[in-house]
Amino acid sequence: MLAFSTLLILPLGVWLVRKDITKNFSLSWAKKLLKFGYPFIYAGIAFWIFGSMDRWMIASMINLEETGVYSISFRFVSIVLFVSIAFGNAWSPYAMKLRNDSPEIYREIYVHVLFILIFVMLIIGTIVALFSGELIGLILPKQYYGSAMPLTILCFGMILQSTTQVTAIGISIKKRTILFARIAWLSAIINLALNYILIPIYGIDGAAWATTLSYLVLTTCYLIFSQQIHPLPIPWNKLLLMLLIFCVLLLFSIFLNTTVLSIELVVVKLLLVALSVGFIWKFVFIDYFSLK
Repeated sequence: MLAFSTLLILPLGVWLVRKDITKNFSLSWAKKLLKFGYPFIYAGIAFWIFGSMDRWMIASMINLEETGVYSISFRFVSIVLFVSIAFGNAWSPYAMKLRNDSPEIYREIYVHVLFILIFVMLIIGTIVALFSGELIGLILPKQYYGSAMPLTILCFGMILQSTTQVTAIGISIKKRTILFARIAWLSAIINLALNYILIPIYGIDGAAWATTLSYLVLTTCYLIFSQQIHPLPIPWNKLLLMLLIFCVLLLFSIFLNTTVLSIELVVVKLLLVALSVGFIWKFVFIDYFSLK
């Protein structure tokens, strides 16, 4: 159905860019496009394996019932993932345009965007994670209550995934797309190893941890290589502070996870979110970015 829908919309897309289509063919441009684009084929295969291997391994190492419970977690974590995808679709072309329009300051703007993205995604992901148990407890039968904890962990994995929109920017700018394929396969292999180790011990919670840790490896590798080939002026102390807040919120979300609705606990969770927003605003944004 997706392929059919894409085929239907293709004539409209061609019509919209009809003025840019010429009869001339440039062999040099074709070679450049092929060199730039072919690594995405291998990266796409790796990400497809990365994104589905946890359910395959749960089905083979535990049972299909637990696979179904885990799949519920992925359904709900899409709330966070959709925000990340929406940002990525809007950000990619704007980031390239920004580099051409503001060559003197675009690197600083990239850093600002990275921190704002982490802040927004951290708040959205934390809210979903903190109230994942109550949400599942209210709308699903008891046999699916086990999906609450994986959902909590996966929310933070999606936060890490969203940061790749900026941490990979240097690789794109320098057209070192082969790195995308290599890093994607490295992350997929690490995900496989973590699932193999953690699923027998922690069940579907272990699969969620494997996915989240693999996203941490993915965005860290992107950032390392981007900084090597196209460095950004990142305030590392502020980034480490954001990572510390990330870890604290993750631990609180796990500790406060429950499928029983309690007004007192809801108030505590809302206060935790409010305190986190205030802390980040004071010690990250006001202390550094308001001076830019």
